[in-house]
Amino acid sequence: MAILFFSGQDFTGGPLALHQAAEAVNRQGGDAKVIYIDRYFRKQGQAVFVPEGENIRVQRNWRNRLRGFRMDDRLAQFALPTTDSFSRNDCFVVAETSTHIAHWLLALGCRNVLIWWLSVDNFPMQLINTLATGALFRDCGHLCQSEYARDFVSKKGASRISMLSDVTRLSQSITPIPFDERRYDIAYLPAKADGAQRVLERLRQSYRVLALEGMSRQQIEDALCDTKIFLDFGHHPGKDRVPREAALCGCIPLVRKAGAACFVQDVPMPDLLFIDTEAFFEPERIVTALEAVFAKVEDLAPEIAAYV
Repeated sequence: MAILFFSGQDFTGGPLALHQAAEAVNRQGGDAKVIYIDRYFRKQGQAVFVPEGENIRVQRNWRNRLRGFRMDDRLAQFALPTTDSFSRNDCFVVAETSTHIAHWLLALGCRNVLIWWLSVDNFPMQLINTLATGALFRDCGHLCQSEYARDFVSKKGASRISMLSDVTRLSQSITPIPFDERRYDIAYLPAKADGAQRVLERLRQSYRVLALEGMSRQQIEDALCDTKIFLDFGHHPGKDRVPREAALCGCIPLVRKAGAACFVQDVPMPDLLFIDTEAFFEPERIVTALEAVFAKVEDLAPEIAAYV
């Protein structure tokens, strides 16, 4: 049996990928169950692993129960089987943001603990050079969502490494609007654009700019189908989901060259669609990059198709 630990309260690329993986295992005849950890499942005193012979039970204290746990509806639709007990012989998958759980499992004698590196930069980097983390890299197996992650864990001493990417999937069937008929020139995620105010002010002077916020997932997809370029201010801690969704919607991703976007295996797009980080502090350089993309739209379409 495979046991996956993750939060069901936060809808981001990581929890979505973990749900997709468990669903795929069960669809192919496997037995994957999940143990949901809420935002308060951070210390061993809040959810204790209690050994009971060869099995282990998760004991949640009354404070945790009192706070309540409500899953995000977009994750609840997967309807994955859950459990609060397991055997030491089971296979465990823990996200890179929750490696404290991997420590606990190893200490309990669990033999098959895997860390799924859905990102690199979201790992608690203040722990990276500790002996405990070094032991974790050597004692666990590692699943890597990106070449960026594989490169990172191999340099930290990991030896049991396998690639496991996620699935880019839209929530609806779409008929993309012809590029020239789209209402918006540029869309972006405000959550990833902190520090880019000067650039955004300049772009609004010349382009129709849409902020993707306060929208459902379907509304975001509809917006991307009606936008020409998705400008990604993020630092690509893994293979980011929204730029891939933008490409599926016929929207050209223009991304910051950082993290996984520095690896052609992760983001296989033409050089024209990458912008160095320094340019994001110089608004006119961003405008120049956008103009170059608009001038090459027809040539870019086949190469963007390879990205998704």
